[in-house]
Amino acid sequence: MDYSLIHADYLPAIAYACIAPLVLGFATIGIFLYYLSYRYNLLFVIQTKVDTKGESYTRALQHLLTGVYLSELCLIGLFGLRQASGPSVLMIILLIITVVYHITMNEHLGPLERYLPADLQAEEEERPLLEAEEGSATQDIDNHPESQIEHIGRGRVPDRVLEPVAKFLEPHIFASHQALKAWFEDPRDEPPEYSEEELRTAYLNPALTSKTPKLWLVRDEMGISEHEIQENEKEGIPSTDEGATLDQKNRVVWPVDDLTKVPIFKMPVKY
Repeated sequence: MDYSLIHADYLPAIAYACIAPLVLGFATIGIFLYYLSYRYNLLFVIQTKVDTKGESYTRALQHLLTGVYLSELCLIGLFGLRQASGPSVLMIILLIITVVYHITMNEHLGPLERYLPADLQAEEEERPLLEAEEGSATQDIDNHPESQIEHIGRGRVPDRVLEPVAKFLEPHIFASHQALKAWFEDPRDEPPEYSEEELRTAYLNPALTSKTPKLWLVRDEMGISEHEIQENEKEGIPSTDEGATLDQKNRVVWPVDDLTKVPIFKMPVKY
């Protein structure tokens, strides 16, 4: 993901919003337009070959906090110039809270970037066995634990008010892996099976595991391209000089009207 366009919009917007809040309106319009263009490119133009495994999300959060830090430091400086002790103390406290939040966020998101959440599946498979050994009643694995807020407010607060409040205050229940698993699973689909080679190279850089692309050379009358093809084949580099020649002015000529005749042509991936 290209962060340069986003940086040019929301980071200065957050930093300058403390001085001119009207900037947030223009920044919102700019980010919305960028969102539309990026979504279109992601769905219909870009052919993603590298899986970031969710790291882009945490990086975006880190960049967002940069604008928050700049805004808070700017306000502390402005209040200090005006010798406003009350607002300055409040902004210093808010800055400390932001630092604590940043540290806490890194502690929770850091392990998710370094390790696979395979233990979640193992935990779900072992939970019924542990409950049976302890003599407790076995619960359905798809049912999440009961919300304490819903338990306390049931019958006292309307459900349409109680449910959003419970989801917001107890994300560890309503947004947990166990609760959201049904969103991503299709009961008609069978779990995929992977070979040992696929498991061994699943998280390696694609540059190390992808197939070497074919090198396309220009055919010439002196036979230099044939010599290069032989040398490349000895080194394990597939090469070809079909479909590309030199004209009388030494310009490369190739079938521009029909790309399927190009020896390195590949069908585009459809999403």
